[in-house]
Amino acid sequence: MQIAAQGIASAAGWRAVFLVSAVALLAAAPAAHAVLHTSRHAGRPLLGAFAAMPGLIVQPRLAALFAATATLLGGFVAVYTAVTIAGPPEIAGDDGALLVLRASALPAMVAVPFLAGFLGRWSAGARAVVGLALAALSVLATAVVGGVVGLGAVLLVFTAAILVAAPALVQSIGEYAGPERQGVGTALYAFSMFVGAGIGPQLAVGAAGLGFSGIVIAVAGVLALGAVLAALARRPVRGTA
Repeated sequence: MQIAAQGIASAAGWRAVFLVSAVALLAAAPAAHAVLHTSRHAGRPLLGAFAAMPGLIVQPRLAALFAATATLLGGFVAVYTAVTIAGPPEIAGDDGALLVLRASALPAMVAVPFLAGFLGRWSAGARAVVGLALAALSVLATAVVGGVVGLGAVLLVFTAAILVAAPALVQSIGEYAGPERQGVGTALYAFSMFVGAGIGPQLAVGAAGLGFSGIVIAVAGVLALGAVLAALARRPVRGTA
């Protein structure tokens, strides 16, 4: 979507990105309605779902996982914002280089789903911790690599780590929420993702005075915090075996 937005904006201006997005959402609405209309949860009152949310948020394990989820997409958006506003001049000032850099993540998006069988050997909690930790380390590496190729290679690893952690987090949330509240837990997962996506660019802009290296170090710290929170969620509760 980053690639599509950049291409549309270059060809027809930034307003066209919003117009095309609106058309795409309208086109998707009938399909979404058809799927949701036949859902087994279609008759569940909406107020009931909202009423169940506070009970999930106050559970320590789930609260930690929701916070870790916010760091995930927040870190992802913050890194690409940092590249755009404070990255190396040969990249930040060149639309073509930015396009190549964003496209460099596509192989990871294609490859990770094919590794599901291999990744499934580990629990969802372990995958969430490792994914977030690897994302933090790869963000730190962006502070020292140079050029489009070097930065693209590191961001490839970073994107792969995000793609490993994201489904692991939602799976962990579903497991702790239980079958009856799994849908509510997934909704809160999505909410946490978008909270992070909203805060991420603000973090990058707010730390712009530190330069690119300072921004990515701050983002790496946020992702490392996410890894710690995901690890704490795996700890056994006192009084249980």
